[in-house]
Amino acid sequence: MVSEFLFGDQTTPICTSHIIVDYREVVAAVDKVLQLQCQILFAIMRSIILFTIVIISISTRCNAFSSPLHINNKRANSYLNARSICTFDEDDFALKQGEWPYSTSDLNRLDNTIDTEFYNEPRFVTHIDDGAIASLTKYYQEELSNAMKNKDSLDVLDLCSSWISHLPQEGPEIKYGNVVGVGMNEKELKANRQLTNYVVQDLNENPILTQFEDNSFDFICNVVSVDYLTKPVSE
Repeated sequence: MVSEFLFGDQTTPICTSHIIVDYREVVAAVDKVLQLQCQILFAIMRSIILFTIVIISISTRCNAFSSPLHINNKRANSYLNARSICTFDEDDFALKQGEWPYSTSDLNRLDNTIDTEFYNEPRFVTHIDDGAIASLTKYYQEELSNAMKNKDSLDVLDLCSSWISHLPQEGPEIKYGNVVGVGMNEKELKANRQLTNYVVQDLNENPILTQFEDNSFDFICNVVSVDYLTKPVSE
């Protein structure tokens, strides 16, 4: 701002203030304000979305646990009937040989949905790595070879069988007779070249193997599957 003062016949400009504004600074300031507003807006939107997801999740869980038992709600009701986790005492593992320390509730599961629903489709996968498979096959080799000293052939029952049984190949030291697999998926059992026969059976629904005579097998195998059984004593 420039003011003029008259002194006689002369006009003398006196500079009281001089403001120079750089438009780039104005633009930068406005830009910062806009960025801050956008950040606040995004934060509010994110909070609303998260809150909505939480509400929907809680509502879904409440509906699942409060719905009546029907065919489309098996999984929700299975959670109601299952314990959250099994607990064991020290004396559970210190009982006399032959005694069974566990109750039915100890063998319950978080999800009691019928197993046939999960095993409806074949899964040609292995549940242990190659090293574990090699060690297991080596163990079978030693045990079966020792048993062959008094037998011409060995009959084997493979419980919870699948597309492979991890048995050693037949050779000079081991001869197989009847090798039967009991499993959940027929396509997997058909693909198992070591089986001479197979039975499709859910051992949790029907743990009784009355189709086999007593003492009709030399060996019974169950690999990485015994923890799936809810009635192991019956079997």
